Amino acid sequence: MYGMTTYEPLHYILAYHHRHNCSCISSAKEGKRIKVLVYHELDASKKLIPAYGTRIENGKKFRVEVTAPNGQQDFYDLDFQDVIRQI
Repeated sequence: MYGMTTYEPLHYILAYHHRHNCSCISSAKEGKRIKVLVYHELDASKKLIPAYGTRIENGKKFRVEVTAPNGQQDFYDLDFQDVIRQI
């Protein structure tokens, strides 16, 4: 079909291997947007991409907002306690 665009879902992972990233995430305050680092799950080099994170829902969730290199924007929510366990 002509003119049809297929969009792949974004699959970005918080960079738990980056010490400063983990420090920022673990001290995140509710409602305050912070810079975080993510990488695409299929990127073997784990090239870090800047993103934003915000604790939401009374601090229970951590929302990650990503703008892919192609300009596509997306977000996903994680359980904040699961994030802390990963750190």
